[in-house]
Amino acid sequence: MDREERIRGVQAWLGPAEHTNDQVERIADAWDAIDAAYGDGDETGPAEAASGAGAFILGDTTVQDAAEQWKRAQQAAADAQDYLRGVIIAALDDDANVTRLAEEVGVTRKTLYQWAGHSY
Repeated sequence: MDREERIRGVQAWLGPAEHTNDQVERIADAWDAIDAAYGDGDETGPAEAASGAGAFILGDTTVQDAAEQWKRAQQAAADAQDYLRGVIIAALDDDANVTRLAEEVGVTRKTLYQWAGHSY
């Protein structure tokens, strides 16, 4: 992507929000760095990273705010996994089909057994 395209992309992302030319340039630089860091193939990661970089440059967030949000998300993911493990344990106790459960959850049968505390 050439520089003019990148600048237009930043301006489109900003919309009517107040911003300076310096902020547009800094966001464009950050987005170039994000593209280089992520490479090809990842659809969601670079978009979220670009949004975070833009928010930081505009003064809408801080590193501390983003870190706290990340920690809360990690805890929420851990809680959701524990909840799912409980459901899996109960389903296995009810003689649920392990292969079907694994497909439904999107993990291997080995993972289901490990979550349930069984060896296989």
